[in-house]
Amino acid sequence: MTAHQHRIVVAIALAGTLSLAACAGDDPATFEQVENGPTAEEGGDPVAESAEPTEEPEVADEETTAPPEPAQPQTVELDESRTVSEDDTAFSVTVHDVSVHDYYVEAEVTIVNDSDRQLATWYGGNASSPRLYDDQGREYTFQPQPGGDGSTLLLEGREGVDAVFVFAGRVDPETTGLTLDLQELGGPWSQLTFEVPLGGSR
Repeated sequence: MTAHQHRIVVAIALAGTLSLAACAGDDPATFEQVENGPTAEEGGDPVAESAEPTEEPEVADEETTAPPEPAQPQTVELDESRTVSEDDTAFSVTVHDVSVHDYYVEAEVTIVNDSDRQLATWYGGNASSPRLYDDQGREYTFQPQPGGDGSTLLLEGREGVDAVFVFAGRVDPETTGLTLDLQELGGPWSQLTFEVPLGGSR
């Protein structure tokens, strides 16, 4: 073998060694992914098929808050009377019935002044007026009669009045009882409360 031929053989052997060393230096993880996946000859795409499919995030439905349902319209026949007699003051209060509507409550009452002296009843406003509250702790706002706002209804001796107390507010279906309270009128009215049982939850 001539010196020229010997150099060619050595060069070929050296090139083969460098080529093997370059293959051994490849990233093993990348190599294994390609090795385990289908080859191009098998008709597969190793990179595409090894990737996990992405799922679109679910969009939560918008919550709709419905207004609270009112209590079932009902009328409670009470026909409960209380009589007060103190010194020169004497009168009677009768609550005939209490009606629950969608947005308000009505109470039909009769007040009779049994004395000869003038009787001050309720004030047509937020102070010294009848109160209504329920067993859930909610109070309903008294609505003065037309023309009665800012003044007190006065009954002369032996005079009486039929009235409808109106209280604004929506009664909850879970409410099982209302209280009509006249204590805010002060003086002889301080012990006058009327309990009104309701049907409760539907």
